Parts: sequence; structure tokens; C-alpha cells
Amino acid sequence: GRSVSLPDICARLTAFVRQSDLQAGKVKPIVIGHSMGGLIARACLADGDFKESVAGIVTLGACHAGSKVAVLAIGDQARSLVPGSEFLRRLRDDPVQDLPCIALAATADEQVLPASSLVPPPGWTLKLVGAYGHLGMLFSPVVRALLEQELEAITGC
Repeated sequence: GRSVSLPDICARLTAFVRQSDLQAGKVKPIVIGHSMGGLIARACLADGDFKESVAGIVTLGACHAGSKVAVLAIGDQARSLVPGSEFLRRLRDDPVQDLPCIALAATADEQVLPASSLVPPPGWTLKLVGAYGHLGMLFSPVVRALLEQELEAITGC
């Protein structure tokens, strides 16, 4: 089967967020994305409807500037994470205003090389979570507690 393009995924996420916004009675969701999921959420910021429909974005282990490891990847989507790729060049680097955007990054992420690629664009807040691997951070109680703190800060609850 044909793989879904990254612009198609962004359009689907935007439609889902807008529908969720309507169904929830204007309670805006917070989008959380790990790795490529975080970059897709970031790419969606170019769509004003998406940006107006979310309360914030949190990425976990997103390679904001790509990863040299992606040259070994199978599939066009994964290879779009090679530094300098068209997908990464098209990501909006405009400073985000009036929208909390937080990047949680593990200091021992073996999938994001160089480690400086974990640094998000201007307007984002970077929080280092400790020496976890790319997937290991997803199972860490420390990362979970930090994520919960960030979600509470965004929602005020």
C-alpha cells in the first residue's frame, strides 16, 4: 500500500484537533508527540486553524534539526529526518507566541545525533529529562512526572 505523506498526516491531525475542539465545547487539547510525532505537531503550527485549536504542544525526543541516524532508516518518512531534508527545511522556525511549546529531551538519546538537534526553535522551552534513551524516556516515571507538571502549567489545573 501507499504510505501516507507527511502533509497528509498534518492535515489529518489538524482536522482531528479542530473536531476535538468542537466536541469538547471549546476545551483546547494539548498535543503531545514523541520523535517524528512531535515534528508533525510542529509542522502543523504553519496552519492557523491548528494553532488556534490547541492549548499547547509538548514534544518528547523530537529531532528538531534532524538526525544523522535517519540515513539508515527504511521508508521516505523516516528518511525525511536526515538533517537538511525538505521536510525539516519547511518546518516553521518562526518564534511561537501565545502558545506554550515545550520540548522534553533525554540527554542519552541514541537516535538523535548530534544531540544539538534536540534543541527546539526560538520561542520553545527546552527541558532536559536526564540520561534516558529515545524510547526509554517514554517509560520513565521521572519523565512522566515532568510531563504532568508541564501539562498542569499549560492548563492551569
